[in-house]
Amino acid sequence: MTLIAAVLLSLAASVGVGLAWRHLHRRPVWLAAGLAHAVVGVLGVGVATAAAVAASSDYQLNSALVCLVLALIGGGFMLVFRLEGDSAPGFMILLHALAALGGLVLVWLAVLA
Repeated sequence: MTLIAAVLLSLAASVGVGLAWRHLHRRPVWLAAGLAHAVVGVLGVGVATAAAVAASSDYQLNSALVCLVLALIGGGFMLVFRLEGDSAPGFMILLHALAALGGLVLVWLAVLA
């Protein structure tokens, strides 16, 4: 189950890199890609949560969930900006990406352990 979470989160991260690249180059960010990024990311966090509940003593997976929940909160804030017609500030995108990357690395370390 942890492997499924890692694959889903990796897919969400790859779409997220594309979204961040478009934002940094001041190109329009596609709503459909953003929604796909969010749906796959939330699915990955859900599967990672189920895996963490099944193996409650896996500290890497529990730490990954902390990072991923922080990334999820940041993504929610960016959605609010999007719904108001603005683009999210760059620092918020960076914090979201760093939290998600930390969680992704920890999930992969849990898979490999």
